[in-house]
Amino acid sequence: MESYWYPPAAPFRTVIAIGIALLLLQGLVQFVRDVNLVMGRKP
Repeated sequence: MESYWYPPAAPFRTVIAIGIALLLLQGLVQFVRDVNLVMGRKP
């Protein structure tokens, strides 16, 4: 895609990658908490 104003994409890609990583980490932590709850352990 050609444009007169072509901003650098690296900062946007970095922020998106960090956001995805944090969402995956949050999901993993929630999954571990749910497994502990099902196993009868207190959080």
